[in-house]
Amino acid sequence: MENQDNKTTKVNILRLVKRVFIVLFILTALTAGGVIYLHYMTVPVSQELEAVTFSKVMKMGTASPVYIDTSREVTLTAVGDVMVHRAQMLRAYDSETDTFDFDKAFAYMGDTLSAADYTIGNLETTIAGRNNGVNPVFHGYSDYPQFNSPESLVDALKNSGVDFLGTANNHSIDSKAKGIVATLDYLDKMGIPHTGTARSEEEQEKLCIVEINEIKFGICAFTYATNGLPIPSDQPYLVNTLNEYKEDKMEAMCQQVRDLRKAGADFVLVLAHWGVEYKTVPSSYQEKLADRLFNAGADVIFGSHPHVVQPMEIRRLANADGSTRIGVCIYSLGNFISSQTNKAGPDKDLGLMMNVSFYKNKDEKKLQSVAVTPTCVYWSDDTIGVVPVEYALENEDKYPLINEQGWNRIRYAHDRIISVVTNRYGLDYELKDKWYEIKIP
Repeated sequence: MENQDNKTTKVNILRLVKRVFIVLFILTALTAGGVIYLHYMTVPVSQELEAVTFSKVMKMGTASPVYIDTSREVTLTAVGDVMVHRAQMLRAYDSETDTFDFDKAFAYMGDTLSAADYTIGNLETTIAGRNNGVNPVFHGYSDYPQFNSPESLVDALKNSGVDFLGTANNHSIDSKAKGIVATLDYLDKMGIPHTGTARSEEEQEKLCIVEINEIKFGICAFTYATNGLPIPSDQPYLVNTLNEYKEDKMEAMCQQVRDLRKAGADFVLVLAHWGVEYKTVPSSYQEKLADRLFNAGADVIFGSHPHVVQPMEIRRLANADGSTRIGVCIYSLGNFISSQTNKAGPDKDLGLMMNVSFYKNKDEKKLQSVAVTPTCVYWSDDTIGVVPVEYALENEDKYPLINEQGWNRIRYAHDRIISVVTNRYGLDYELKDKWYEIKIP
């Protein structure tokens, strides 16, 4: 009996010890959990997120490749001829400071021009410097027939949003060879890229490729002639001229288009100074040369010189590899700014802004949209300026410098210009947000 009691006592003691150990284990676990909980409650959230994020990234990296979007888009704006006649200089001149201010001429254009990724214009004057022109009759500068405009014109263009200037036109050599050099020197000083004239043979041969948002644009510029003013025989590189559409010159123009394409340009733009002044339809020379330029690889042709708006043509073009692309030619953008009016009949006070949008990714590149909106030059006692027509008509109160005569011309531009652009080649369009979107066939 005593042995049985001793055995029972030992069992009870073992059970008690086991229970004590269980209680101690539970207490230890609870204590450890509390410590861990308190520790992690004090860890900054950012550290916890970093740990989680890094873990997720590592898992994603091992599970599937990271997607990289290679698509790029660029919208280019082109405007027409930039000219300065006597009436403009008269209004821009400040006798107290003996300076010229052209900023107010573009006061209504800044927001519109700067909305694009890149803006191109045609500088149809020289910037040779004060008293360096052929006939400096107005405070050291000159107008028609041989233009030499104040340097502040270029400043104003840049301030308004113009990024690039073509310099090949029939007035390129108005201030002789030194005027071409001085013009390009000043454009370089202002940080405005250019093409069409050159200071040396090396500069003429250098291809002009501008990269915008990782899309490469090859740009070349040519003029039909130089108003009979001779280009020095020992400096033939000064102006890219066609010498009145000579075969060898036209072929050289097309070869430059091919060279730009071979050099890696995604799209090739041609600034063509051609046609017949004040004619609202393209000449046979323009149409035939457009054929050759498209066949050589041009994507867009921006025309100038007629000083009035001419039609647009859109074509689907065949590439050498059997694929197709869209080609666009505006035969003339008209005048952007000048003192020319409609008094003699043609609408020389009206012009065009043109937007062309381009798209590129790793698999394709394409011209995806075209839109235009008309411009109009207005006169006041102290300003000759340019205004975007559709923007002005939407809110006339924002344009106090425009008088009733100016508003009449603006309304006329609204009614007239889009038909000039679209009728000849049967283009359809739709007015959206003050721009006429041209439907691509």
